[in-house]
Amino acid sequence: MNCYVCRGVDTIEEGLVRFCPVDAPDPYFVENIPAKQCYQCGEKVFSTEAVKVLDFVSDEAQPARMRSVRVYDYALLKEQLAARSSSA
Repeated sequence: MNCYVCRGVDTIEEGLVRFCPVDAPDPYFVENIPAKQCYQCGEKVFSTEAVKVLDFVSDEAQPARMRSVRVYDYALLKEQLAARSSSA
């Protein structure tokens, strides 16, 4: 199967993937989702059933486990990198 994003030829593989919505106000991951994924560009394609399950994530759904997520601010990272570079 060819990737519709990067146009890679025969780059789509079926497997289990992880998903983290980029615009969620409270970040979370969903793991072990059956999907097709391009090994060249990383694009994921979910079945209709998988999308329905992903849409179920809400305050009512029970997570399998909890883990903390680090959040970085680009401007602060840029400052830290500059300070590191100037001290070297």
